[in-house]
Amino acid sequence: MALIGKIRKNFWFLLLVIGFALAAFIVMDMTSAGNAGGAGGANPILGNVAGQNISYTDFSVAESVLFQGSTANSFATKTNLWNYFVEKAIVEKEAEKLGIGVSKSELIDLQFGANKSPLINQQLQQGQLTAQQLNEIKTAIETDNLTNPQLRQYWVEQEKQIVKTQQQQKLSNLATKATFTPTWMAEQSFFESNNRADVAYVKIPFDMITESVEVSDADLSNYINANKAQYTIDEETRVVEYYAFDVKATAEDSMKIRESLLSKKRDFSNTDNDSTFVINNKGEYNNVYFTRDQIPAVAQDAVVNASIGDVIGPVLSNGSYLLMKKINSRVVADTVRAQHILRRVAPGDANQLREASAMIDSLMDVARRGTESFDQLAIEFSDDGSASKGGDLGPFTQGQMVPEFNEVAFLTGKERGLYKVTTQFGVHLVKVNKQIFNNNDLKYKIASINTPIIPSSETQGAVYDEVIDLVSNNRSSTELSEKLASRSDVSAVSTAPLKRNDYILGALGADNSSRQIIKWAFDPSTEIGDVSPEVYPYADKINFYDNKYVIGMLKSINPAGPMAVENARDKIYDIVLNQKKGAIVKSKIASKDLSSIAAEYNVEIDTSINLNFASAFAAGIGNEPKVVAVSSLLEENQKSEPIVGQTGVFVVKPIAKREATTPVNIPQMRSTAQTTARTSIASRLMEGLKKVVKIEDKRADFF
Repeated sequence: MALIGKIRKNFWFLLLVIGFALAAFIVMDMTSAGNAGGAGGANPILGNVAGQNISYTDFSVAESVLFQGSTANSFATKTNLWNYFVEKAIVEKEAEKLGIGVSKSELIDLQFGANKSPLINQQLQQGQLTAQQLNEIKTAIETDNLTNPQLRQYWVEQEKQIVKTQQQQKLSNLATKATFTPTWMAEQSFFESNNRADVAYVKIPFDMITESVEVSDADLSNYINANKAQYTIDEETRVVEYYAFDVKATAEDSMKIRESLLSKKRDFSNTDNDSTFVINNKGEYNNVYFTRDQIPAVAQDAVVNASIGDVIGPVLSNGSYLLMKKINSRVVADTVRAQHILRRVAPGDANQLREASAMIDSLMDVARRGTESFDQLAIEFSDDGSASKGGDLGPFTQGQMVPEFNEVAFLTGKERGLYKVTTQFGVHLVKVNKQIFNNNDLKYKIASINTPIIPSSETQGAVYDEVIDLVSNNRSSTELSEKLASRSDVSAVSTAPLKRNDYILGALGADNSSRQIIKWAFDPSTEIGDVSPEVYPYADKINFYDNKYVIGMLKSINPAGPMAVENARDKIYDIVLNQKKGAIVKSKIASKDLSSIAAEYNVEIDTSINLNFASAFAAGIGNEPKVVAVSSLLEENQKSEPIVGQTGVFVVKPIAKREATTPVNIPQMRSTAQTTARTSIASRLMEGLKKVVKIEDKRADFF
């Protein structure tokens, strides 16, 4: 490949450069070891909130303990954890000032008592923790016998979360309980919501205004200054453009995959151990029988007409080649209704397995004798969530249950039979109540090898070399755009404004490469128009090959503060244009009646019925707060001045106004208004506190 050739030609030069770089790195590490405030210090600081440092070490420990084994995006978990640490620091500061704490006895009650923390209740409700396990943990803590180091670490971190949540709730209670809604405010809210009007109006849409208007940079700047709250950004953002080069399998790649499957066909046909053969070849084997319609369309006829043991294919289906072996055919129930009793067993616990098996044997004996109903036995003895319903699982189809359970329910079990089944969850007593057959058509058991048609490593390498050459030879966005202007398979895509710690890059989504491009874009040395020195690979999340290579370019930088005209132009140009159009029309129609205006602009006089003064939305008019506000102030049959709204220029005239009657239950209204206000405060309190404390965020220096 071209890239490898370049490396070989310059091997000794590269070796020398690497040696100097390694030496420089060692010297830098030695000189910065004592710098406790930076990313390379002995106790690096990830950030500072309200004067409290957030240690990178504490953050990393919490992440490894709380998110161990998590399948969530790592950058998403880091963001969530950062928000937790920020809120924790704010809560601790406010709690210290106000004397809010959580006592040891209160903490025990929040974990194990009657007033459990929402964090504990959530785990119980989701089945992540059982009441028995919780009691065992309580006993282990009380006797200082919590020997599992992972559980101990997790519980320590969870206690911190519980304390933070409880202190935050107390802060919220202080704020909400201090909120009072006076009678006059409740009455005003009532009248605003219940005063109604029918309004005749004329609307001249902006796109019907033909007057010539020019929008200057000064106009745009004036609009930004007049709307600073809306067009001021709290932190610097940057816009990235990128080119994505898709990596697609070639005809040669496809042929090699097909030939590979053909070479396995004879062995697949002759094997006596289909499950092992299929699993070894990354295929699929389970004890499920499929209807004809559930078989891929290209192979339906072949499977139906094949003999047992025949192998069909390779056939092309949905971007893959399929080899399918017909294992068996039979009539199988379409749906089953069953009950079960589950005795849970921890993985690898032989003693617990023996105890559970013996318990199920005893329960089966009781159920067969009929001395107690299955429903009652399930309620009393089952560890499953279905226990409260007598173990009833409702109707289910093949494949919804784990294989061992599925086999008894559909294949080996009979209606009204009782069966003992061991699965990954424990030992079950299964009662098959009903096997429902929609018809007597045959179903087919199939073993299959499904090989996706993906680009070979050579194809991936060829595309990578092509893209790395583009990056090497075109170091500005202008050069790169000119080079690719004639290509129809790639085009520059602009992102929304990105923040320093973002990890989602437009349609490319959340990915390590997305994060690396954003980090490059925010590097102090990166300038507008620069092209990323690296090519960033994106992997197929299912088949794990590089399915695209991306080149990043820095398009713009938006400093914190009021947006620059150039950066806001796309957002506000049409708004300012419409305002200027509206001002011209407003001056022309100020003294005219509705009929004259309608005739001049070839529009209709329309009516909005039952306009509500508490809502910005009006039937027929749309979301036009200025129109609603003016209508509420006019007398009946009084024509308004022209109103430049969001979608056009309006002139309105109330033709009927209905005043609300005197409220009859002011205490109830006041209580409702107060509840609404308190709910709003509770939901906004933390965001408000974040705005009044200093937050120093150094995450981008670490990840």
